Amino acid sequence: MVKMGNAPAVSVIIPTAGEASRWQSLEWAITSVRAGNDIGIEVVVVLNGDRYCPNLRASLESRPDVRLIYLPEGDLTRAIARGRQAVRGRYFCFLDDDDEYLPGTLSTRLRLMDRHPLIDVLVTNGYRRQCDDSGRETETLMFSGLTDNAENPLMGLTRANWLASCGGLFRSATVGPEYFNGIQKYFEWSWLAIRLSLTRNIRFRDIPTFVVNDTPDSLSKSLAYLTRELDFLLRVLNELDTPKPFRRHLHRKLAAKHISFANAALTQGFRGKALRHYLACLGSGRAGLAYALWVRKLILK
Repeated sequence: MVKMGNAPAVSVIIPTAGEASRWQSLEWAITSVRAGNDIGIEVVVVLNGDRYCPNLRASLESRPDVRLIYLPEGDLTRAIARGRQAVRGRYFCFLDDDDEYLPGTLSTRLRLMDRHPLIDVLVTNGYRRQCDDSGRETETLMFSGLTDNAENPLMGLTRANWLASCGGLFRSATVGPEYFNGIQKYFEWSWLAIRLSLTRNIRFRDIPTFVVNDTPDSLSKSLAYLTRELDFLLRVLNELDTPKPFRRHLHRKLAAKHISFANAALTQGFRGKALRHYLACLGSGRAGLAYALWVRKLILK
């Protein structure tokens, strides 16, 4: 572990599998952390798993401006939690190894937080960068109407998740490691946004502070992500004490998701699987009654 002097103002946690294909983007991510900032910053890189490039690990170990933590198990959720445990700054935030902060981001966020000592979390906007088939890059704002979530952050999540992985600055004294223990795989930031909405004071500022590089192989586009959404919805319903309006939204979403899977299974000829999803839809309560007549599809198929 790198020896450092006084505690920094902000700890930036970068989880990574350390694969050779990510070396350049990781370098850009680390460089972007300090660009245009005039505050004390520590970069905590959490290398996890055994797929890492040995030369990349050696390079990180030799850098005086990086604290490197290694976890033998390749698990993003544990890497996030381990990074939070290592925080020494008054504030902390996260950055994926293929994303970037805009210049001056951390100084801007810190000044906003220091002016409002009762704020536990500051959420800002950013850009999504995409590349089309011709190689042309486009950037669009991640969130429209971000500040509309201020009145009721939890119900804002019924429209869309407003917390990007690199979109928040957290106050270390009030957002402790317990928030990051057992976070939901593939839905890390949605899970965290719900928990924070229930217990912490959140402020939204509609200013761009980061760039998310969206790629065709992003986890949110994977089959695993889509199938795990059922687990995520059920876990929120079973483990978190959320108000009734939010729970009704979750039940509606759960019912619709089951019918979506039932349709897909039926199209592929898996009638038994389709029936199981249909019955699970009905079991989701009142929300499932809207799909009661779907069974005709199964009978007529």
